[in-house]
Amino acid sequence: HGRKSRFLKVFGHRVGLDDVEQLLARGGIEAVCAGADDALVIYTTDADAIDRIRDIVRDSTSISPKGIKITQIASIPRNDAGKVRYAALNELT
Repeated sequence: HGRKSRFLKVFGHRVGLDDVEQLLARGGIEAVCAGADDALVIYTTDADAIDRIRDIVRDSTSISPKGIKITQIASIPRNDAGKVRYAALNELT
């Protein structure tokens, strides 16, 4: 089991999911990213941050807003070591 690719193609643009997470973290927003090509999903526990997330991603990347879905979740699933369980995100929606 290798590490799953953390990149998507969103309307022709290569998007690094870790890069988007770090971009949001620099803005003080805890969020994790998943999804499929042409469908970046950003999960956050902070409903008040959804508009800011949209603005940050729009202003700082070339990702089309049509290719982004922002979803509020109760908590970010983590394993015992504190690492994000990305596979578990799909079960939350």
